Amino acid sequence: MLPTRPDVEKIFVAIIGGTKLSVCAASLVLPGRGVPVVAVGLALRATEFFRARRAWCNAKRAAAKEESP
Repeated sequence: MLPTRPDVEKIFVAIIGGTKLSVCAASLVLPGRGVPVVAVGLALRATEFFRARRAWCNAKRAAAKEESP
């Protein structure tokens, strides 16, 4: 039986988002823009996974606290 479209989308998001996050882990210690790229990977995974969505919301709240005077 072939997977349905939502299953394929979830697998695609898991692979692409996971790859982006793992590459970004290296860019946090190497020169470059690691934090924004990690945020993009986390936001991508948050579209499909509850734990990633919770982490994304926590990160947005922490960033908002840092920006407020």
